[in-house]
Amino acid sequence: MILLDVQMPEMDGHETAKLIHSKPKSKDVPIIFVTAADDAESQIKSYAAGAVDHLSKPVRPLILRSKVEIFAKLYRQRRQIEQHKNNLEELVELRTGQLLETATKLKVRNEELNEHRKNLESTNLQLEEWIANEIKMSREKDLMLLQQDKLASIGKLAAGIAHEINNPLGFIMCNLGTLKKYTNVVRKYLQAQEEVLKTYSPEKQYKQLEELRIRIDLPFILEEDLDSLISESLDGAERVKRIVLDLKDFARSDESAMQTTDLNHCVQSAVNMVRNEIRCVADLDLSLGTLPPVNCNPQQINLVVVNLLTNAGHAMTDHGRISVTTSCVQERILLSVADTGKGIPSEVIGNIFDPFFTTKPVGQGVGLGLSTSYDIIKNHGGEITVFSEPGVGTTFTISLPLGGTEVMSE
Repeated sequence: MILLDVQMPEMDGHETAKLIHSKPKSKDVPIIFVTAADDAESQIKSYAAGAVDHLSKPVRPLILRSKVEIFAKLYRQRRQIEQHKNNLEELVELRTGQLLETATKLKVRNEELNEHRKNLESTNLQLEEWIANEIKMSREKDLMLLQQDKLASIGKLAAGIAHEINNPLGFIMCNLGTLKKYTNVVRKYLQAQEEVLKTYSPEKQYKQLEELRIRIDLPFILEEDLDSLISESLDGAERVKRIVLDLKDFARSDESAMQTTDLNHCVQSAVNMVRNEIRCVADLDLSLGTLPPVNCNPQQINLVVVNLLTNAGHAMTDHGRISVTTSCVQERILLSVADTGKGIPSEVIGNIFDPFFTTKPVGQGVGLGLSTSYDIIKNHGGEITVFSEPGVGTTFTISLPLGGTEVMSE
C-alpha cells in the first residue's frame, strides 16, 4: 500500500504513480493519493494514474486507517487467490501425469497379456478361454479404478474452486448492489446541486463549471455509462454465481444416487461449465424440448454431456457450430450433441468407445472420456450412438429410459 502526495519536487504524484505501475513487481500495488488538491480535475487525474482512492487534506485519521486496511486486505486476498490458482494448476498437471503414467503401464500390461494369450492358443482351447476371461476382468477392474480416481479428482478440484470463488464473489455482488444504490443517490444530489448553481451562482463561475462538466463528459458518465457498467458487472457476477453453483452440484459426493431429474437442467449445468471453452471455436445452439422427469444420476449425466461438448469443441478446424437438442419419443429421452467439425474417419469410428483409444496427439488425451461416457449410459439402461461424416461433422445421440435402471455401485 502506497500513500502518495501530488505536489512533489522534480516529479509530481501522478507521474510517480504511473512509474510505479509500469514496473512488474509493483504494478498491482494499491496507491491512495493524500493531497490538498480537492478539485474534480485533480481527482480524475489521480484515478487515471491508477489510484484506488483520492483523499483530500485535512484527512481524518480513522477514515484513512480504515481505507488502508480495506485496500490492503483486498490486495492480500487477490494475491492469495492467484497463489491458490497456481497451486491448483500444479495439482492438475501432477494428476494428469500420474494418469498418463498409469494408462501407459496398463496398456503395456494388456499388450503383455495379449501376447501371452497368443502363445497359449496352440495348447488348449479351454485354457485360452480362461486367459481371455481373466484379461477382460482385469481390464474392466483397472478401468473402473481409473474412472473412480478421475471422478474423485474432478470433484475435489471443483469443490475447492467453488469454495474459494464463493467468498469473494459474495462481497463483490453486495458491494455492486450498494454501489448501484449510492449512484442513484449521488445522481439526485448532483441534479439538485446543478439547479441551485444555475439559479444562484454568478454567471462566470457557472460557465466555468459548465465547461468542466462538458470536458469531463459528466452527463454521459452519470446518465448512460455508469448504470451500464454497474449492470454489466452485476450480470457477470451473477453468471459466475451460477457457475459456482453448477460446480458445487458437479462435486457432490453422492455419485451412486439415482434421483428424479430434469435432463434439461443437466444440459444447462454442463453448458455453463464448458461455455467459455467452446465459445472461441463454435456457436452453441440449444433446442431443449419439454421433457418428463427421468430417473438417473445427474452428476454422471453431467459428466457425459461435458465430455461430448468438450470433444465437439476439439473437433473444430474453423469456427463452427455445436447443436444440443432434447426430446421425448416413445417413453425414452433423447439427447443429441452435433458439431460441424472435421468428423471421425470411418476406419476408426468403431473403436472410439474403447478404453485408451484416442485420435488426439500424445499428451492431449488418454482415451477415457468416451469410454467412461459409454459405461455411464449403459449402466443407466440407455444407449449412445454416433454418426459421423468426415469434413462435415459428428452427431452423438443418447437414449435413456424414463424409469432408469440401477446404476452400478461406484
